[in-house]
Formats: sequence, structure tokens, C-alpha cells
Amino acid sequence: MNLEEQERLNQRNRGNLPQQEKKYWFKPKEYGWGVTPVTLEGWGMTFLFMGVLFLIAWGNGLTQEAIIPSKSDIVLFFIETLVSVFGFIQLIKNRVEGGLKWRWGVREESR
Repeated sequence: MNLEEQERLNQRNRGNLPQQEKKYWFKPKEYGWGVTPVTLEGWGMTFLFMGVLFLIAWGNGLTQEAIIPSKSDIVLFFIETLVSVFGFIQLIKNRVEGGLKWRWGVREESR
């Protein structure tokens, strides 16, 4: 079987395969860019992310009242926070119903 025949067979079979129902952990907000957890997995990821942010703040000394953090600690905190936010978005982007994008609310169809 050559490559073209294999590709045609694959295309034909794709339509016959039952699609797995994807379970979304987050639903999008109606306006703007954002999501809300709707399953236990979504809430678990959200609380895990909050814990990571707390550990970053604690690790950089930003939770201690008596000590004023140095400028390098603050810069490191922001860099670690940005990396964590980017990582969290990458982890959840496939678990958002309709994907991550800006939304303008429900638009009425023009007549």
C-alpha cells in the first residue's frame, strides 16, 4: 500500500471513528478573556495554582512582615509569577469549552 492509499484510508476511517466526549474543566466568561472552573479537576488546578503562587511569594520572602524584600527578590518574584501564569495557561487551554479567546458576549444575529 503506497502513501496516498494509506492517507485516503485514514481520511475515510476518521469519519467512522466515534469521537470521544471531551470533559471540560473550565467554562469561558461571557465578556472578556477569562475562565471559571466548573469541575473538581478545574477547582483542583485553580487551588494548586494559588498554592504555587503562595510558595513563590513565601520563597522570595514577601510574606514576612518584619523583613523588607530586596529589589532582586521582587524582580525574581515577578519573573517566577509570570512563568507560573504562562505554565498554568498552557496546562488548562485544552480544558476550556470553546478554547481561550476574547469574548464579546452573546451577539444577536443581524436580520
